[in-house]
Amino acid sequence: MQNVGLSAQSQRSYGAGPFQQIQTGKAQLMPVVCLAPEGNPFWENWDRYIRDTMLAQGMISASDLNLYKVTHSVDEAVEEICHFYRRYHSYRFVNNRLFLRLTQPVTDEELEFLNVEYSDLLEEGQFTACESPHGERFDQSLESLPALTFVFRWGQYGRLREMINWLNDCEIECPSFVPEHGEGGRLPVEFDDLNGR
Repeated sequence: MQNVGLSAQSQRSYGAGPFQQIQTGKAQLMPVVCLAPEGNPFWENWDRYIRDTMLAQGMISASDLNLYKVTHSVDEAVEEICHFYRRYHSYRFVNNRLFLRLTQPVTDEELEFLNVEYSDLLEEGQFTACESPHGERFDQSLESLPALTFVFRWGQYGRLREMINWLNDCEIECPSFVPEHGEGGRLPVEFDDLNGR
């Protein structure tokens, strides 16, 4: 990717779209990899603006930096995408509850850890292991996936990504596949009430 002729303002705008869409909850979490050839500083300059301006002025939180990765390595880019889907599959809102679909269920020990270390993601209550919600309009096979459900504190998407990273890092055997057909980053966000509207 070349940035010939782009002004500083254009460079900032170029990468802001996907980042802001995810950071504000207008798009589902997905791996965002900012990849450029070795020696091309395009994304480093953009990352510096995010940190030195948006973060410094309190427009985003430090956890929001987890929503993207800047690299010159194709291998690192591939690893970022594959690791994101190692255990995490996708998520769906039903009323005020978020259902985090996984390829392997959380253990009791993991659940205890989540309720302590990630309690700031909870608007109320606790994390609970469950089945994925039924009544899927897109793909009924998703109903067979184990899930983690909780009342999400709105806007904490960078912190939610941190938790997903932690779940993916856990020492547990997971299927080695990446969801296809947009399953892991479906747009628009699945947001239903209990009647499936």
